[in-house]
Amino acid sequence: MNISILSVGDELLMGKVVNTNSAYISKKLSERGLPVYYQITCADTENDIKNSLDLLLKNSDLVIVTGGLGLTEDDKTKAVIASYIGKPLEINEMAKQNTLIHFEDSEFEMPEGLEGFYTIPEGAMPLKNYVGVAQGFISTHEKKKIAVFPGPPEEMTAMFDNDFSEELKKWSATKIITKYFKIYGVGELEVVEKVEDLLELEQKGVFLTTYCNIKEVTLVLRYDENKVPFPLVEEVIYEITQRFSRSLYAFKNVELESALISLLEAKKKKIAVAESVTGGNIVNKLISVPGMSKYLVEGIVTYSNESKVTRLNVSQNTIEENTAVSSDVAYEMCRGLLEHSMVDIAIATTGYAGPDQENHDVGLAYIAIGTKDNIQVNRYKFYGNREMIREACGKQSLFSLINLIKYNEI
Repeated sequence: MNISILSVGDELLMGKVVNTNSAYISKKLSERGLPVYYQITCADTENDIKNSLDLLLKNSDLVIVTGGLGLTEDDKTKAVIASYIGKPLEINEMAKQNTLIHFEDSEFEMPEGLEGFYTIPEGAMPLKNYVGVAQGFISTHEKKKIAVFPGPPEEMTAMFDNDFSEELKKWSATKIITKYFKIYGVGELEVVEKVEDLLELEQKGVFLTTYCNIKEVTLVLRYDENKVPFPLVEEVIYEITQRFSRSLYAFKNVELESALISLLEAKKKKIAVAESVTGGNIVNKLISVPGMSKYLVEGIVTYSNESKVTRLNVSQNTIEENTAVSSDVAYEMCRGLLEHSMVDIAIATTGYAGPDQENHDVGLAYIAIGTKDNIQVNRYKFYGNREMIREACGKQSLFSLINLIKYNEI
């Protein structure tokens, strides 16, 4: 199945809004082994929408459209698509009920003039909006499908993950299996070099691709369950596991913080964090994971020297003799946190995030991780701008903790 995405909205073209919808849809489709072939963003005009549909439908079995389903003058998507496929807009009873239920369940009184929210092209299948009121729909045009979603990301994602995902299962004849290998601290080129011989298995239906982020690479394995013998898949998985060893922190598409909570749960460990250079980045990652409150006791941003001394009992002499960015200060930050928190493990960070033209140590950081009996401090040098350095240091902290727990080294 060839799939394309059409994003409608002047705000996207002007850079006022980041197009997160296309990224989300592409990612979800990719997980199902359904690659996206084209993506187009067009303005809120009838001609632009129709011209974009012309181009995409020539090369696609399914076009997913987002945006322009409101009731303002520039929301033209629904009317244009109805005209394009030669179908009138009509009130759909299921869409109407979805809209009425939305207002019944909310604290807001239903305003007048909302009939436009529950009209869809004749013969279209409605897609329920679980968050808002603009109903989506799926239409057929010359044996090809057009699936239309509202623009607000929270509405689009809920609609995509529920009703649309169920329909998508019916359309896909192949059984594509996707497996993920999350690799930290290895560059993308090095990852590709290490699996270069495995890439040749594409001839046998085993596909490996990579994409990277700050300090980490995701290696993606895809194969058709009906065509590729499982022993071959097992061999590929074994080879990847052996070649990346401790750099491999998860076998599913999760972030470091999600991988960590599984270990904390399994080991029944509680943690606390003291941050200087990362400035709350680590705690922010941790609290994004549901259920982390069971394992994260506290997080402190001891940004100034005074805070390190008063909150964590770091010695003023240690700071004066070694500077705040040193192995000794990181050690004392971690030790102080362990002394004052009822936790099993503590993390502490200190470093230079920059920018500072006169400081040649920008990117230098120390990360201390330990228990009351064993604190380990490591020195790192990160590169990039201020945010990249903070992000890299935060990720390194979580990755280090994952491996220390996983291999019973702490």
